[in-house]
Amino acid sequence: MTERAAVEISAWPGAYGARHALWEARALDCPLVTRQTELYAPGPTDIQAV
Repeated sequence: MTERAAVEISAWPGAYGARHALWEARALDCPLVTRQTELYAPGPTDIQAV
């Protein structure tokens, strides 16, 4: 993770690993698919739960 990414996601709600995964999904312009939706804070995101 770059320093820029770490600084930006430090202010996001949710678990650190979840924030990192969301950052990477957005950077790659792809959806984030997870079975652990409880790790992600509620709000407008591009998460797909399976």
